[in-house]
Amino acid sequence: MYLCAFFLKDMFYENVIRPFIKEIYKNPDKTAAKIGNKIITNSQVLQLIAPIMNELDALSIERVGIFIEKEINVYAAIIAAMFNNITVIPIFNSLNETQIDKLRLELGFSEILTSKRMHYYYWMTYEDALCRIDNGLYSIPDEKIILIDSCIDKHSNIIKNEFRAGDFKQMKKFSYLDFFNLILPNNTEPCFTF
Repeated sequence: MYLCAFFLKDMFYENVIRPFIKEIYKNPDKTAAKIGNKIITNSQVLQLIAPIMNELDALSIERVGIFIEKEINVYAAIIAAMFNNITVIPIFNSLNETQIDKLRLELGFSEILTSKRMHYYYWMTYEDALCRIDNGLYSIPDEKIILIDSCIDKHSNIIKNEFRAGDFKQMKKFSYLDFFNLILPNNTEPCFTF
């Protein structure tokens, strides 16, 4: 029995997880799904999966109910749970609370993920990132070199331009274009509209 379970684990990795990883690496910007008017790329699916996997790790559960709603994060949650070695129990809108409670008891799961809850997981990750940046602890001296733009001329001499923290003027509103025009004036190919 143990050998069979080990074999199945390898099969799931080889047949599902490995191709998933390969697809994400090979085609990060490829459209993965369209639900209603929302289009999502492979890399965006991964960005939805990651915080759900983190939360599932923290829950330490073996089974999870997932409300099946027409939201991409629901499908991301199914992938996240399976990749976390957690059994998924789909819960359809046609079930009432009594039926859901019966499923919980019979199938042995306590947690139910909803689209709203998973959206919260995603925004928690966003908030964590923002708090990391806005922790109030940064003290970057004006003389600190924060970027060295360099190139090699035709005589193999290195030409460098150093940017210090104090070189940036105060922005009333952050602009990606102004920021990158200062530090990479010859390499602002992306169309920054913010």
